[in-house]
Amino acid sequence: MKCKANQNSIENILLTESIVVSFCKAIIVRLCFQKQIYRYNMEELTKEQCTKSLLPIRDALDVINGKWKLHIIGSLLHGNRRFKDLQRDINGITAKMLSQELKSLEMHGLVSRTVFDSSPIVVEYALTPYGTTLKKLMDELRIWGTEHRNRIIGPTK
Repeated sequence: MKCKANQNSIENILLTESIVVSFCKAIIVRLCFQKQIYRYNMEELTKEQCTKSLLPIRDALDVINGKWKLHIIGSLLHGNRRFKDLQRDINGITAKMLSQELKSLEMHGLVSRTVFDSSPIVVEYALTPYGTTLKKLMDELRIWGTEHRNRIIGPTK
């Protein structure tokens, strides 16, 4: 069953981007700058090794950073969408912001843009095979976010 992603449904299953970024930044600071030794997979790392090992996390956060990117990816996980369909799916996003975010996701190789030669011209967006690898990450964020929400504010009904 396909469900139409919109701002409300995505907010119910995902943490907001700012919470995720703040949480990850806090972990990076706590792990690398308050301790001289960091344990990762039972291996001790120095501060420099720790910082270097956390760079990929920072890179990933830089790619999905922004208020709308997770919403766009979530919508495209349900199938290809035209620009207006995406704008309808994601309540509150402006056409200018949607365009900027799609260009950024396309630049990172997560979204493809297909222009159909018709009248009027139709543009369709889809996740690339590389972009679909984010589904696993989004599922993990949803699980963690649900557990975190339950821990902080109690179970939702």
